[in-house]
Amino acid sequence: MTHRTLIRRLLPALVGSFLITNAFAQEPLDMQRPTTTQRPTTLSETYDAWTVQCVNQVQGERTLRACQMSQELLQQETRQRVLLFAISKEPEAAPKATLVLPFGLLLSEGVRIQIGETEVVRGAFRTCFPTGCVVELDMPADVIGQFENAETARVLMMANTGQPVRTDISLKGFAAAYRRLQELAAS
Repeated sequence: MTHRTLIRRLLPALVGSFLITNAFAQEPLDMQRPTTTQRPTTLSETYDAWTVQCVNQVQGERTLRACQMSQELLQQETRQRVLLFAISKEPEAAPKATLVLPFGLLLSEGVRIQIGETEVVRGAFRTCFPTGCVVELDMPADVIGQFENAETARVLMMANTGQPVRTDISLKGFAAAYRRLQELAAS
């Protein structure tokens, strides 16, 4: 996987910086050139526990839209990220999930995701950045279907101390957010 692909999959973590950078880079309104078909440069929609986000990326003379749906869990007292769970969908491709997790985990154990008592997907850590460690997962149609029909999913990891770590994510709004993500990927 290329560095560019990895960054694109980390879109939710980077959207904030794109929005801030984009806001400061904008020309004043009276300085902008009028265009006939100007589209929004960013999109953010909330579906219960999930957020669908898109940013336009300029590649040469083309502008491509990159979209993901995500859920970010923060520790209440410190506001530090516990988990970022993002799903991207490109046209004609299977969906991919990217998880960004905190440091202090036993990387060799990877991550498992359960719905109820059934493990639905498992993945290995790919790399770590200053923002956390990254796991990438293929999300086959049957796994997406299980996410759409459940209320919660468990993300299971192992701490460096050997203690099991469990983080639950809400699947409320998942089906609607995923439908919207598919619509955006197709357009």
